[in-house]
Amino acid sequence: MQRRELRQRLAVLDAAVAQLDTARDDLERQRDPILRELALITYPVLTLPREITTEVFMWFKANTIREDWISTRFAPLVLIRICRAWRDLAFSIQALWEALPGLQLHTSPRVEQRLDEWFAHAGSRPLTLSMWDRTGAAMERILHKHAPRLGRLRLHTGTLDDFVAVPVFPILSQLEIYSNRLINDNVQLFHANGAPALRHLSLTDVSVDWLVHTPWAQLTKLTLESVSLGEALETLRAATALVEFCCRSARKDEESSLSLVHHSSITSFAIDTGEHDLDILPLVTLPLLECLQLGAVADHYAYSTEESMDSTVLQFLERVSTTLHRLILGVETAPLTWILPLAQLTALELLQFDTEIICALDRRTSPETLPKLRTLALWYCPSSRVDDALLGVLGSRCDGDRAHARLESFRLIWEAPTVDDLRDDLDISVGPGDQPLVNILPLRALAARGMHIHIARDP
Repeated sequence: MQRRELRQRLAVLDAAVAQLDTARDDLERQRDPILRELALITYPVLTLPREITTEVFMWFKANTIREDWISTRFAPLVLIRICRAWRDLAFSIQALWEALPGLQLHTSPRVEQRLDEWFAHAGSRPLTLSMWDRTGAAMERILHKHAPRLGRLRLHTGTLDDFVAVPVFPILSQLEIYSNRLINDNVQLFHANGAPALRHLSLTDVSVDWLVHTPWAQLTKLTLESVSLGEALETLRAATALVEFCCRSARKDEESSLSLVHHSSITSFAIDTGEHDLDILPLVTLPLLECLQLGAVADHYAYSTEESMDSTVLQFLERVSTTLHRLILGVETAPLTWILPLAQLTALELLQFDTEIICALDRRTSPETLPKLRTLALWYCPSSRVDDALLGVLGSRCDGDRAHARLESFRLIWEAPTVDDLRDDLDISVGPGDQPLVNILPLRALAARGMHIHIARDP
């Protein structure tokens, strides 16, 4: 066969192939929209707006993730295995990845493997990590590996005696350390200048002296639990930039003489009202204090007041009365004398219903009590307390003048009933379609007069 004939036959075949390619491309163009339409019919969830799907993802994570385990069956790791659209969306939602569940490292060797997978998928975003470890060995390996990515860190451990310090946590801003035994040994968690971004520190059952290289001077928020009064005062002197300070479950101090601390930047101060918690009040001067919480700092339990405590608290309140704007009371029965000096107070929160204080807020009978109060919040208040007396108090403060502020906001928060509550009290109703526990009609009248009303169960 001649060369020319072969080339002619090849040209004919090439032309046929080109026609087939064109036909195939045309069929592909017709096929793609049909596939998309079929997918929308088969998987209607893919038609949801991005914002709605994001909310679904966040709800799925909050309601399926375990507190001590990372699993590919739970969000967000399962979401990236469904389809490309969900994978891309899951990777783009920072809040879906930024907080890991609390991990019990001693339960399974696979925990570290899943943790590595989470960090690999989370991109460059700062992460929040909580870990429980009895010996500290697994915790040490994880921290050395992932320290550059940690923005918030919560450690629960029995010992850190042999911990090898991490050179630097470059973006760590919040650190919480809990121990199941009092740690008194000197331990280096990081090197000198190893936490340049650290601002919030919380220590529970940890001596404040043990954490070597703690950058006290750069902290703005400090929480101490189960420390002695001397240790608390020592940290206040060192943490000169503090804005928020919380001390709970204080231990008795063996020192007989403790010197006064003057702190010029603290605006928020919270303490429990246990046996030794209030001992700190006579020893601190806080000229810029704006918010004070007394009691119920550790939990919702409230201690009863005693005569010695009344005097200690009253003297402190008189000293801060010119700057204090917000007071949170968690004691069971707070004396009325506590609030009388607080002429500048604009917000009052009662974690325990106090009939005497509520009655004293009635402007019809006590017009000079808390004249500048604008916000009142009652936490864990039984529905039976929302009666004509309380409504009358609120109504008396709906109007104001030059000397007396108008109550602008009322918040009522109660505890969600337990199963036993539901068995014992048939009047308690739950469920999205049921009636509220509080008759809201009288409160609507207050809202019509300009008061902002917020009613909810404690989440």
